[in-house]
Amino acid sequence: TNPISFGYLASDTLESCETLLNFMWPKLNPGGIISICDYGSYPNCLPLTVYTDNFFKDKKDAFIYYPDNVGIFIMKKF
Repeated sequence: TNPISFGYLASDTLESCETLLNFMWPKLNPGGIISICDYGSYPNCLPLTVYTDNFFKDKKDAFIYYPDNVGIFIMKKF
């Protein structure tokens, strides 16, 4: 299954964000982290930001950390 411990998503398009999140999240180990550097970068990354918010909205196993106005870290809970 090729588990992932850390994923760095450096994308500013909706399509690549959607593809990468759907690929990485199921493979992410508990305690693993996904970093999305362009999250919150307006106006060019608004679709990516909205998709990310919707993707994690109902995931109870996600801990989300917003370090600043741009960027996000999501850890899969143990």
